[in-house]
Amino acid sequence: MNVHAVIFTDDAVLIEYSEDGPGRFPVSSQITIPYREAQSHEQLAQDLQELVQDADTLLQSAMLARMNTSAPINEMGRQ
Repeated sequence: MNVHAVIFTDDAVLIEYSEDGPGRFPVSSQITIPYREAQSHEQLAQDLQELVQDADTLLQSAMLARMNTSAPINEMGRQ
């Protein structure tokens, strides 16, 4: 499976992905994960929260890199 995009909206996360399969024409799919529904599933809610935190960390890193700053940054990952 290949993830092509993760899109955050006001009420959901959309993930566009494709799966390797037979044939020469890959098929892409999209799944919408509503925040409210995700709260009903403990692991999904935790993973979604971590995704949002990682996206924030990535944005901070990109902004620092864009400004050529060597200030300390947070790292992604779990302990």
